[in-house]
Formats: sequence, structure tokens, C-alpha cells
Amino acid sequence: MDMSATREIMWQIPTSYKVAMYVLMFTSVGIMIKGLYDKYKWVVEGRGLSSLVPKSLNLQSFLETIFFTGKVTRVGNVAFFHSMIYYGFVVLLIATELV
Repeated sequence: MDMSATREIMWQIPTSYKVAMYVLMFTSVGIMIKGLYDKYKWVVEGRGLSSLVPKSLNLQSFLETIFFTGKVTRVGNVAFFHSMIYYGFVVLLIATELV
């Protein structure tokens, strides 16, 4: 007999609630996919996906936007607090990946 410790999943939840949860989940995912497709059609305006890719990449501008948060750093107070939040999330991401 297997004596490993396990946890009961959806313990004491009626079957009708489980069915309703999955029906609503698939319905909401379907609505999200339709919305994303409509937004994609609006953005590309019939030009295709290749119109979203830049012809040439300005690497310096790209890295400046990523690491120095682009135009946000124009105002001193805004830049400081925005950077604290941004780099806080970067540190949390690194810590999560290490754990």
C-alpha cells in the first residue's frame, strides 16, 4: 500500500461547481482569443504580420528603453520612483528564478 502524503484536490466542491468553473474558463479564454484576433486585425490593417517587424533594429535605442525605461527618465522624481519599481521587479524576477 502506498503511504505517500497527498492533498485532496477540489475537496468538498460539488460537481456542478466544477463543471461551471470549466465552462466559464473555456468561454472566457474563447472570448479573449477572439478579442486578441480582432485587435491583431485592427493593428495590422490587412498588411500582415511582417508589417509589425521593424526593417532595421536600432540596438542602442532598444537597450536604452529596456534598461533606462525610455522617456520616463526625463523628470527626476518620476525617474527615481519608476526605476525603484522597475528594478524591484527585476530583482524579484531574478530571485524567483534562483529559487
